[in-house]
Amino acid sequence: MNMSGSRGIALPADSQPTNGTSVELRRCDWIALSLASGNHIPIFNPFAPVEERDETIAKAKALLERR
Repeated sequence: MNMSGSRGIALPADSQPTNGTSVELRRCDWIALSLASGNHIPIFNPFAPVEERDETIAKAKALLERR
């Protein structure tokens, strides 16, 4: 499946990617990004290394399961 588009996201200053940065966005990343945009979970950085994204997703899942 190929998709393209754009979406503005607010990231902390120390997490800003450089212009032209691209990343392969997984379905779980898209869901986390959408939940963060709706203020359901803390900020999610889709440009972070995969290991860091996985850790953030695990923490978000635990947070949502407590609600």
